Amino acid sequence: MTQGIDLWDVRATAAQWLDVVLIALGINERRQEVISTGRVGYAGYVPRDAAIGTLCKMLEEIIADRLACPP
Repeated sequence: MTQGIDLWDVRATAAQWLDVVLIALGINERRQEVISTGRVGYAGYVPRDAAIGTLCKMLEEIIADRLACPP
């Protein structure tokens, strides 16, 4: 995800492609924005400053259908 993508477009994509796992990357790291991404259909969120090992671990968690959202 990059800045400027309309969350309603994301919601439509999530509704149309149920088997696609959406992961938020590089969003503004404000609490409400992170929560909003989950509400529209993202399965998880990886912070922009995550190390490669953390990124890989979080992707594994998301794919395994376990919530991956840092505090």
